[in-house]
Amino acid sequence: MKSMEIDMKFPITEFAVVFGFLLVLFIEQMIEHAREKGWIADDGFNNLLSHDHNDHEGADLNDVMQSSHHSQGHHEAHFNEESNSTIRAVLLVAALSLHACFEGLSLGTITDVNALFQIFAALAVHKLLMGFTLGMRMVQSRLQTFTTVICCAIFAGQVLVGGFGGLLLIDFLATKSAGVAHLISGILQGIACGTFFYITSFEILPHELNTPGNRPLKMVFLTAGFLLISAFIAFLPNADD
Repeated sequence: MKSMEIDMKFPITEFAVVFGFLLVLFIEQMIEHAREKGWIADDGFNNLLSHDHNDHEGADLNDVMQSSHHSQGHHEAHFNEESNSTIRAVLLVAALSLHACFEGLSLGTITDVNALFQIFAALAVHKLLMGFTLGMRMVQSRLQTFTTVICCAIFAGQVLVGGFGGLLLIDFLATKSAGVAHLISGILQGIACGTFFYITSFEILPHELNTPGNRPLKMVFLTAGFLLISAFIAFLPNADD
């Protein structure tokens, strides 16, 4: 906003972050609403999940019929949990892919060559961690192998599409107004930040912290991750300088 010589009191950054948070929350709740209303068949989620349907082969039919009634409520609750996990896993892929596009927009605003290479190296490390996190989440969501490969391929492809597409878009905008390019990039990065707040708060942390065992170790790694990111922010150059 300073480069455009506009004095605005409205907190655009905070608004973009909250908008991104609410956007992902809205999408997830609308998907859940459509599934509860029967507009989306549960079979669609069931096909995405990898279950072993042959566990009861050779079992006595009477035993299966007797146990099916008692386990129906537990199965429905278990399926709802897995379907929610599937939805959030897909939303995680969408959020990470969206973030990759926005990082391309951000990278395109850097004009200093030395800063460009340093930021690129930091983004490469960042993508490595994001890819590892995505792979772990795909496994934990019990998606089929084919679905997992497709999701990871989409994420990997979006890094390229977002990077090169963002560079072209920002280069086009920069020829007209560098201030507009920085403003658009900042807003999109804020939205991406909001999507990560949602994924972290509603998916990653609850899933890990609600699992019994190794709680002190989990908190140690959580704190270490926070300190590592803080170190990156403190010691890496600011692209706006």
